[in-house]
Amino acid sequence: MRSGKLRPLRGRKADAAGGDGLPPLGYIHIDGRCEADGSGSRRNLAEADAIAAWLTERRKDLETAYPGGLLSDIVGVVTPFGAQVRAIQAALRRAGVSTGSGEGLTVGSVHAFQGGQRPVMLFSPTYSKHADGDFIDRDPSILNVAASRAMNSFIVFGDMDLFSAAPRSSPRGLLGDYLFADETNRLAFEQAPRQDLMRRGKVEHLRDTAAHDAFLRGVLADVRRELHIVSPWISRQALEQTQLGDYIAAASARGVRISVYTDRALNADRSARSAMGRDDLEAAKTIMTMAGVETIEVRDVHSKIVMADNDLYCAGSFNWLSAARDGAYVRHETSIVYRGLDVVGEIEAMKVSLGRRAIGAGDSRNR
Repeated sequence: MRSGKLRPLRGRKADAAGGDGLPPLGYIHIDGRCEADGSGSRRNLAEADAIAAWLTERRKDLETAYPGGLLSDIVGVVTPFGAQVRAIQAALRRAGVSTGSGEGLTVGSVHAFQGGQRPVMLFSPTYSKHADGDFIDRDPSILNVAASRAMNSFIVFGDMDLFSAAPRSSPRGLLGDYLFADETNRLAFEQAPRQDLMRRGKVEHLRDTAAHDAFLRGVLADVRRELHIVSPWISRQALEQTQLGDYIAAASARGVRISVYTDRALNADRSARSAMGRDDLEAAKTIMTMAGVETIEVRDVHSKIVMADNDLYCAGSFNWLSAARDGAYVRHETSIVYRGLDVVGEIEAMKVSLGRRAIGAGDSRNR
C-alpha cells in the first residue's frame, strides 16, 4: 500500500508442487451477517463457519500440494476483529483443526502476521451489508499486511457486495477491482445455512436447475405483493426456455410489483462478445418490460437472491434469469431458502444494499 493505494507487487504465482488449484487472488462470496458481540468487537459467524468448512474440504489437497508441511505451515487466517478471531478459532476447533501455539493454525489480526508469511492466506473482512466497512478503509495497513503475507494465494471469504459498494479509490474498492477483474478469481463453495435466519421458520435446500426453476415458478404463482430477483445476468433464452416470462407476466397482471436487479458490466461484457449476445440481452429486457417488470442495473452483483413479500429469502449460486438449462454449460448450483419472521430484516438490508449500487442516468461509478 502506497499513498493509501493497494498495489500488487508480487510477480507470477510461485508453483506449489503439484499445484494447489488456487488463483493468486480469489474470493468466496458469503451471504453472512456482521454483528457486535458483548465486548463491542464484531463477528460474522457465517464467514467463520465457511472458513472452517473450506479448510476441512481442501486440507488434503493443500497438504499434498505442499509436501511435508503441516496445515499450520501452509495456511494463515487474518481478520480485523478480535471477536472474529475467536469465532473462527471456535469453528476450526469444531471441525477438528487445532489453532494457537505450537502446531496449531494461526488465526489473528493483521498484527499477528507482522513479519510472517504463509503460502495461502485467508481473509475474513467480517463486515457485511448490515454494517459499513469503513473501518477497513480508515486503516490501510489492514488489507496491506493481510495481502502481503500471502506467498502464493490470498483468498477473501466475505460479502463481496461490501467491496462493490465501496468507493473505487478506497482500499476495499481497490481490492475489489483486482478480485473482480477475472471471473476465475471466484471460487465455488456451498455455504451452510445461517443460524440467525432459521430460528423461527423453515429452511429448504435447492440443488440443480430443475429444483430452482420449480421453486421460482412456485414463488411467482404464490407471491402476494412484491418480488425481488437478483440475477447478475439476464437472458431471453432462459426466460423462454423455462416459461418464466409467462409466470412473471401472470404475477405482474395480479398486481404484484416485480423488480429484477442485474449487473450492467457483466451483461455488457457478455454482449460485447457477440451480436447474438446484444440481441439476447435487449430481447430479455423487452420481455420483462412488457410484463410490467422494473429492471434495475446495479454495480458488481455477486448475490443471487429471490425475495418475496416479507417472509421468503433465498440465496445461493444460481443465476435465476440466465443459467443454462441444458448442454455443456449446465452447472451444479445450490441455494438455501429461508421462510418466516427471521428474514424480514435481511430483506430490508438487501434492498438498501442494492439501492446504494443502483446505476442512474450518467452514473460513472460502474467498474
